[in-house]
Amino acid sequence: MLQLAGRGLRWTDEQEVRELLESKIADGAARAALRRMVVGQGGDPGVIDDPSTLAAAKNRTVVTAQSAGWMQQVDALSISMAAFELGAGREKKGDPINMAVGVECHVKVGDRVEQGGPLLTIHYDDADKLAASQSWADRAFVIAETPCEPLPLFYDVIRGAR
Repeated sequence: MLQLAGRGLRWTDEQEVRELLESKIADGAARAALRRMVVGQGGDPGVIDDPSTLAAAKNRTVVTAQSAGWMQQVDALSISMAAFELGAGREKKGDPINMAVGVECHVKVGDRVEQGGPLLTIHYDDADKLAASQSWADRAFVIAETPCEPLPLFYDVIRGAR
């Protein structure tokens, strides 16, 4: 990300980059940048110091693996629809968004999973919306009997003109 922002081109040593980033965390510069981003998006920067002030759903349920194996597919669309069904998104402009609800994914492609192990936690307020969310979550995961390669962190680098 530093390179994409034009700040990391001179660094070829990953350790040097790590030290720079860690120093920004230690000296508070990273927290100050996060505050600016939250304010810029119209949010309350107080949650950075006290995350307990964030909205929290009343209920949670965990979607578990039906079999053991390796996670072959995690379908992002199905997971986003699971969150949408809870009220985490809008169908049309002006619809309210419930900031307390959502989903928390615990696995990624290539991970070993055990039968009954957690795949996804659904954070919900309205029990009547849980079944639709769970239906999407249930079809989001494909477990294989043989190991799968994890997905790459990056597929390609796009360089623009400077």
